[in-house]
Amino acid sequence: MPRVQKLFTKFVEVGRVCNINFGPLRDKLCVIVTIIDQNRVLVDGPPKFTGVHRQAINLKRLSLTNFKIKNLQRGATTKVLSKLFQEQGILQKWNNSGLAQKIKSQEVRANLNDFQRFLVNAAKRRRSRNVQAEFLKLVKSRKASLAKKSSFGRVRKTAGKPKALTKPKTQTKTGAKPKSKGGKVSKFDDEDMPKKKGGKSGGVKKGKTSGTTETNNVVEEPIDTDKKELLLTSFVSESSSSKVEIVFSFDTTGSMASCLGKVREKVSETVTRLIQDIKDIRIGIIAHGDYCDDVSKYAIKKIDLTNNVKEICDFVNTVEATGVVMHLNAMN
Repeated sequence: MPRVQKLFTKFVEVGRVCNINFGPLRDKLCVIVTIIDQNRVLVDGPPKFTGVHRQAINLKRLSLTNFKIKNLQRGATTKVLSKLFQEQGILQKWNNSGLAQKIKSQEVRANLNDFQRFLVNAAKRRRSRNVQAEFLKLVKSRKASLAKKSSFGRVRKTAGKPKALTKPKTQTKTGAKPKSKGGKVSKFDDEDMPKKKGGKSGGVKKGKTSGTTETNNVVEEPIDTDKKELLLTSFVSESSSSKVEIVFSFDTTGSMASCLGKVREKVSETVTRLIQDIKDIRIGIIAHGDYCDDVSKYAIKKIDLTNNVKEICDFVNTVEATGVVMHLNAMN
């Protein structure tokens, strides 16, 4: 039987942890205790941990999360709910989620005063200058390494308009040259000559000619960008005999917290494969943080061009995440 893929993973059910998205209790957690009808449910905080008391609420005001309290009976009391809520560590899981960190970041930004907003804008400009300066350094080093190559180099293929087609050369057998009426070799076929008013062609009469036509024009098929694996394989095969230098840059700010682990994994896999398949390749890494992180942690971290797989992977997997919340706590 073919495998059936689930379209939905979050359901309105007893024990489902929700985030309130509207009203005076906005951005607070609650747990569904009973389903009243298709539009309303009975929720409970519990108030000891979230500050939400037991009440009926419309489903439009709830956002379902990935968390669910197991073994919670329908209509459970607040005491039982509080016990299960604490044992299963729901509050800690929620605080570590990407949505919770995004809500905290929005709250901090909304409460900034004029001077703090000025500092944030100044940090943005400073970070942009730092990233641009590091990028220019890498470009300069790349040009310097290319200049040192004497007998070989990497030929870059540039996309643009195809070259104009040249007229094919005609090769004939010995003693069989096509001639016109005047005894000279004809440059055009009679299909290319303008026709006279009688419908007759004004060129050379058609006849049998001996010879073959050869063309030196090569038409290159465009690379299918949708097939990433094929693109990477072709890049490796084309670069196997050349010296290659690549720079990866990734974001470590709070908005990337939910997918930063996946980014680390993919970058490590790609770097490992490229270094194994391409000889003399060198790879550099740039990790740039958030606005004023150079005060508390860093605005930019980098590792110079190298071919040491362990050094690159250790840097990618151990570089610290940053965020605007950490910076404002450091300022205070």
